Amino acid sequence: MNRNRIIRTESLKSLSRYGINKAAAAIGVFDGVHRGHQKVLKTLLEIAERSNAVPVAVTFTPHPRSVLRPEASPPLLFPEEEKIRLLHSCGAQAVVTIPFTREFAALTPDDFLDQCLHSGTVRLTGVCVGKSWRFGAEAAGSAVDLERRAHQDHFIFQPVDEVRYGSLVVSSTEIRKAVANGNLAEAEAMLGRPYALFGSVEHGMGLAGKLLGAPTANLHLEAGVLPPFGVYAVYAGPEDGTGRDPGIVNIGIAPTVRKEEHPQPKVEVHIFRKSLDLYGKRLAVDLIARVRPEQRFDSLDALRSQIQSDIAAAAGLLKGH
Repeated sequence: MNRNRIIRTESLKSLSRYGINKAAAAIGVFDGVHRGHQKVLKTLLEIAERSNAVPVAVTFTPHPRSVLRPEASPPLLFPEEEKIRLLHSCGAQAVVTIPFTREFAALTPDDFLDQCLHSGTVRLTGVCVGKSWRFGAEAAGSAVDLERRAHQDHFIFQPVDEVRYGSLVVSSTEIRKAVANGNLAEAEAMLGRPYALFGSVEHGMGLAGKLLGAPTANLHLEAGVLPPFGVYAVYAGPEDGTGRDPGIVNIGIAPTVRKEEHPQPKVEVHIFRKSLDLYGKRLAVDLIARVRPEQRFDSLDALRSQIQSDIAAAAGLLKGH
């Protein structure tokens, strides 16, 4: 098996098609692959090494809350592809993505585990989850059920303690709150890396390069939480993580140049000293620090002057990061 290539499938038993006959599994939604998830994945690698098995992440799509409570569905911290990439970077050699439906959610805890852990000819050697993970109808399943199944089915089971950041338990919910409130350092501390926006580059108004001297890429977001409107120092580059370059991003409604009555927020990225022939490409934008809030200027000349000041300020902030 090629360890540099991630295997993706919808069940543990189908891993046998890839020559895998022993697997250890970490189970969770893994939105954010934050420090709490990273602790679970580290435990997975330890179990896999002890039992001479392949480490596998078992996750679900769509997000369970989008099925069970669509009116309160949280925005994903990033797209599914980024989650897969990060799970792989944390050591998972395969990702099993189980379709999450109302019927699946209504299963008893044991039936839920039967579907998650049914492995056919692949021997399941171990399972780890966050200690507070719940599953099955009415969230009735817990670590107690997994402990019982581990004894019954003869695999290692390891519940993993939560990770704390100050008084907070690290979670995707707390990270969303931190970003929405503009607390990027807090979000970065809980993620273990800068918070990033992901999306494809689309055509914009074409004003930034011609009139303002700072050509931008307009990002069509596919996931993520926007911080408060403003200008931010960033590193931006291909979504696959192959490289990031310094730059700035304006998040907001661009009130100086847009005259619509109810404009939708835009994410406009300017990468320093870099060609912006990026249409149709997918970018990741790491948000490092806020330069200033968004504001309306009396003229394009005033805005142009401010943009140059913003670029200088962002460059300084990035040097210190």
